[in-house]
Amino acid sequence: MKITTSMHTKYFIYARKSTESDERQVQSITDQKDWADSIIQQKEITVINNFEESMSARKTGRPIFNEML
Repeated sequence: MKITTSMHTKYFIYARKSTESDERQVQSITDQKDWADSIIQQKEITVINNFEESMSARKTGRPIFNEML
């Protein structure tokens, strides 16, 4: 008898845009969310929450990031 367990991983989406100069920005939050949505559909994964933050990662103390953790 073969016993299988269903372990379905759940995910968060965290999109962040730095508050530093615009020349250094690679992707907007909207672009990041669009990319994540395409992966979610392709892989059929479960997302349990979305987080967005506009703050530099250079300094500690990002409140939304900390909430996610």
